[in-house]
Amino acid sequence: HVGFVMIYLDITPLKEAERSNTKFVSYVSHELRTPLSVITLIGDNLNTLYDRLGDDKRRQMIRDIQKHTEALNNLVDDILEISRIDSGRVSDERSRLDLTQLTEEEVSKLLPIAQQKSQTLSLNGVPSLPVLGNSDQLRQIIRNLVNNAIKYTPDGGRIQCECQLQAAPLTQATLANEYWPANTSISHADKWAVVRIIDNGIG
Repeated sequence: HVGFVMIYLDITPLKEAERSNTKFVSYVSHELRTPLSVITLIGDNLNTLYDRLGDDKRRQMIRDIQKHTEALNNLVDDILEISRIDSGRVSDERSRLDLTQLTEEEVSKLLPIAQQKSQTLSLNGVPSLPVLGNSDQLRQIIRNLVNNAIKYTPDGGRIQCECQLQAAPLTQATLANEYWPANTSISHADKWAVVRIIDNGIG
């Protein structure tokens, strides 16, 4: 007599994880390619046209390279942040910061990318918006929102960022008319800081 043992193992979760990982790698590759392509293009132009360019134009091209290099570094930071989230090592450290200033800095970093698509990227609202929060995480959120707006807004489009101090409570009608999102979990607050990104893209 010959004995045997059969073992059944459901590998569906493993396959789903593999597909998610493949999608993530594809997304990251696409996101990294944009600033790399711009840096390469500007670098090639600077090298080829160096003798024919004035000092001001050279400095501007160098500044553009620096800005896109910083955007590339930000993407790498985002990837590392995702890794920290997956491993449960997300920082909950908070400090006092100016949300308007933080948003302005992130918008400034992404402005060259919008300009390449002939888009208008502006920031308005209150000049100062003091909040208590995690600077790195807030920067990542704003950067992702503005970057997506740039990506999905057609050439020549407009993107508007707004920072406001909103008084509560808000009525549903006010929220609907002003396009502010309703969030009942913070409706008890006297005031709350809000940032919104408006564009004329497909979203």
